[in-house]
Amino acid sequence: AQGAPAWGGESHPHRSQWTLRRIRRTWEGSNHMSCGRLSNNYDSMGDTQPEEANIHGRTLAQWSFRDVPLHQRSAQWYLAAASIGALMALYGIWTGNYVFALIIVLFGLVSYAVQRQAKTTACTIFEDGVTLGNSFYAYREIKKFWIIYNPPEVKNLYLEFQNSFKQRLPIPLGDQNPVTIRHALLDYVMEDVHQQEEPSIDEVSRLLKL
Repeated sequence: AQGAPAWGGESHPHRSQWTLRRIRRTWEGSNHMSCGRLSNNYDSMGDTQPEEANIHGRTLAQWSFRDVPLHQRSAQWYLAAASIGALMALYGIWTGNYVFALIIVLFGLVSYAVQRQAKTTACTIFEDGVTLGNSFYAYREIKKFWIIYNPPEVKNLYLEFQNSFKQRLPIPLGDQNPVTIRHALLDYVMEDVHQQEEPSIDEVSRLLKL
């Protein structure tokens, strides 16, 4: 199929089915299990079981993740990072740019503190919207979603908002079934089937283990 999907009007089932098949094959290959066909039966969702209705409606999916990625960093990585940081700070001092040197030092300290104080964040998909920690995003605020699933490195759900000033929101899926999460959102939010690759800034951060 060619062109972007038309939501609320003519659909493009071939492109959507191709995206579904791609995610499903990746999930099955990485987990050695079958996701089965999409349905409203969530009996096999593990920790994404439906719960009683609350102020936001029924719980369609729920999971938790570490809000800061846990990178496997070697001693060489820390040595290289410390050396680069020290050289940049010394350059700032040598050129008289003390603000720049201070920013480099503060960046290193903040990065270390953030890694040490990382917390677990809960994500819940309701009938009325999505909660992330203490924040709630109604579906009317969300423009579209997509899933990038290339395990084990990349397993993310992305939300883009109607308000262009709001940043794109990446949500790690962890061990969740991407087909199940996709199905939970499809009735409420448009899926961007053209998104097939991890955003460049996320890829760079992951490769640099930041």
